Amino acid sequence: MTTILDLIPTGSDTAAVVCDGRTLTYRELNEHAGRLAADLRRRGVRADDIVGIRLPRGIDFVIAILATWKAGAAYLPLDPALPAARLDHMITDSRPTTILTDVDALSATPFTADIRPDQAAYVIYTSGTTGQPKGVVNTHEGLLNLVTGLAPFYGLQPGDPALQFASFNFDAATADIALALTGGATLIIATSEERNHPAQLIDQHQIRHLNISPTLLATLGDLPADSTLIVGSEPFPPRLAQAWAGNHLVHNAYGPTEAAVITTVAVLTGNETKPPIGRPLPNTGVYLLDQHLNPMPTGEIHLTGPSLARGYLQRPALTAERFVPDPFTTDGSRMYRTGDLARQLPDGNLDHLGRTDQQLKIRGHRIEPAEVEHALTRHPQISAAVVLGHEGQLIAYVVPDGGLPNARELRDLLGATLPDYMIPALFVEISGIPLTVNGKRDLTALPAPRQAITTGHVSPATATEQVIAGIWGGLFGLDRVGAEDNFFDLGGHSLIATQVIAAIRRRFGIDLTAAEFYDHATVRAVAVLVEERILRQIEQMSEDEALESLDAPSPHRGDSAR
Repeated sequence: MTTILDLIPTGSDTAAVVCDGRTLTYRELNEHAGRLAADLRRRGVRADDIVGIRLPRGIDFVIAILATWKAGAAYLPLDPALPAARLDHMITDSRPTTILTDVDALSATPFTADIRPDQAAYVIYTSGTTGQPKGVVNTHEGLLNLVTGLAPFYGLQPGDPALQFASFNFDAATADIALALTGGATLIIATSEERNHPAQLIDQHQIRHLNISPTLLATLGDLPADSTLIVGSEPFPPRLAQAWAGNHLVHNAYGPTEAAVITTVAVLTGNETKPPIGRPLPNTGVYLLDQHLNPMPTGEIHLTGPSLARGYLQRPALTAERFVPDPFTTDGSRMYRTGDLARQLPDGNLDHLGRTDQQLKIRGHRIEPAEVEHALTRHPQISAAVVLGHEGQLIAYVVPDGGLPNARELRDLLGATLPDYMIPALFVEISGIPLTVNGKRDLTALPAPRQAITTGHVSPATATEQVIAGIWGGLFGLDRVGAEDNFFDLGGHSLIATQVIAAIRRRFGIDLTAAEFYDHATVRAVAVLVEERILRQIEQMSEDEALESLDAPSPHRGDSAR
């Protein structure tokens, strides 16, 4: 057995994938993917080639992934929502043999190549220190090791619904797809719109198995006690872990893209003061080493085993720097230097202690601050920049050169080349970057970030405005939010928007789409939109229903967004 394709029940008539009212059985999925694989071979795709997939979220994306694997190639996700400049770099850097923009297959006869375990399976681009993202090349062997090691924790049974929520640009999506299909489960793919209402989707499909980030978990209400959660991609806040682990089967997972998504797992009891990251999956080795590669009680995590990626695409020097010979074996094995610090607890679990470098994790995504700093200094009025993480957000300190651009202009500049999770929530003007006596940047001497309000405060005037301002204040940790304050200027992003939309639904019974919310980004504009929807609902009611609605709780009574 060499790939996860060997584990998928291709002859089953069970629903394999469901999205937006469309369903394919395992038999249908295999037929579609096999015929598309034959087309890819006719286009010249061969072993270890890269196939770009530029498709919206949905079943077709999964068909394209399986077809790429059946053709013997590695898939590269090219999300159309990414900035064009970033997509252009990914395509130029990876040199795909072909790019799929649809899955219409001309071939009548399906094809499946013979695949070696060490063949490339997928390429994921992560943030880079040089100002450009770098591609990580992962293998079939690594993906198979992930699935066989993690499946016992996830506990999927044939026919179980399993949520696919993560962006296809994120390696967690690869894990979602592989775990569900190899387990004979039904993969429920959230559409772009459904990702704004995860609780509704989970309830609709009675989903009990979730691979989820702590940030998203915090937006959900309760789940049935038999739910199984794999929580990862960012640190798990202790209070959140305690709230969920007491009544659900909760696992805290850790792993870098360079080692097939997840390498260690902890089963949480709810009694932990701080959630550990657990023990290694089978066939995975973990060393805690100092800078001279000596074993230490507390040290940098070094990973070994079949889950390791080949390295970085077109980056041999960086690959040699991060993937180094394993000094504890004589068989030529490698180990990956993660840059993460940890210590081993008395019970054998690992406790994650932070980073050895400046790399950040924001909303589950790895970010190299240098890449954002490079993008900022492209502006002619920015002479220097420092980007830091603060309370789960990016803060940019900028040194102006002849006048400071406003925050909206800087966001537009960054949005042309960076995904939204890499755009700072706040921009702080400084006269210069503080230095140590040795001439290095002294990040500890930077001023504490503070909210800069460029417009005068306008108090919320109506009851609806007051409720919405209260929701925003709770989520942003602000005592005062004005009617004209802009969601994005306060540091808002897509996950906070999801929480706002959910709070509005709870408080007013109104469903807003993400697009509508983004188009009405001030408290006052959102309040007007909500009131228009309420009036529209009342107009469609009978007289008795309208009178009954008047007895509903008033917006004056407030709402808790937490």
